[in-house]
This record gives sequence, C-alpha cells and structure tokens, in this order.
Amino acid sequence: MSKVIAEECNYDIECLRVVFTDVYDTLNTDQKHNFDMVVISVLQQLEKVFTLSASGGTGKRYLMNTIIDFLCSEKKIVLAIALSGIVATLLNNDWTHYSRFRVSINITPESCCYVSSQDAGAQLFRMTSLIIDDEVTGVRCSTL
Repeated sequence: MSKVIAEECNYDIECLRVVFTDVYDTLNTDQKHNFDMVVISVLQQLEKVFTLSASGGTGKRYLMNTIIDFLCSEKKIVLAIALSGIVATLLNNDWTHYSRFRVSINITPESCCYVSSQDAGAQLFRMTSLIIDDEVTGVRCSTL
C-alpha cells in the first residue's frame, strides 16, 4: 500500500464511531435527510452527484464533517477538498484542489491535472468512495 493511501486509511475507527454517534443526534431533520441520501448512495455504490446549497451558518460543513466521520468509520476513503487552504482546514481530511489533484494555480482552458495512471494518487482516486468539494461555487468550470 502506498504512503498516500495509508495516510487516507489511518483512522481511529472506534473514535470516529463515538464521535459520529454523538454528532448524528444533533443534526436537524434536513441534515439527517441529506446525510442519509449521501451515505446510502456511497454504501450502495450508486455513483451520484449531490449539491448542498444553503445560507451561511446553516451547518453545511457540520453535515459534511459528519458524513466524512461516518464513512471513514466504515473504512471508506473520503477526499475532502476546498478551493482555499483556509476553507480546507475547516473540513476533516482537508486538502486544497491544488494539493490533492495537482491542479495548476493558474488555470487556463488547456490546463489539466498531472496524475499518471500508475501514480499513487491515481490509485487513491480509484479507491475513493466520496469526494466532497467545499465552496465549489467559487471554482472555475475549467477547473472541474
């Protein structure tokens, strides 16, 4: 197993289960509904895309971190990324687009990620169950 994958799988499963159990009960009805939709999709490998859009202060990151904690406690790999390092630090398993996907900082229409199919990063992507992209509305379409 590569170092990159080992780092993504290095969780204290029991601790995450305890945290999840405590936090799940604090989610409101809408958050629980969204949690269930995403988690069921991941566990059943339905390969869906979800968007979560709400006003500031409504608990979006709280929900995202709850999803991350639960799926990691189930030994799933979750990549949580954000456009900026400041936002990334608010997510569990935080990375920026640039650090995780090797996206150039200066994006042009010709830009692409430089990840070889044999690279450990490519292997990690293939093993990933969920990618959470926080603040995706601030990302240029050419980056996605």
